[in-house]
Amino acid sequence: METSSTKKIDFDWSTMKFRGITTEDTDLWRRIYPGVDMKKEFQAMVQWLDRQVVSRMPLKVNKKGRKRSWKKFITNWLKKEQMKAVGL
Repeated sequence: METSSTKKIDFDWSTMKFRGITTEDTDLWRRIYPGVDMKKEFQAMVQWLDRQVVSRMPLKVNKKGRKRSWKKFITNWLKKEQMKAVGL
């Protein structure tokens, strides 16, 4: 099994699913963001990304058409939801 440091997280636009998320990643996120329902939030991320494809505000992408850091996108999303869960 590859660790999160050796495998890059990516998003498959054809299947609308994240790839490369390891069990270490999810275990870490569950510890850091205990007030967040991971399944619900990943569904919300996918729905948000789906809306961005058709909106007038394109995602920031690199030369290959990929978002630069999916891990950063995920952790920022989860951090925001954790703050909502604790009332901040």
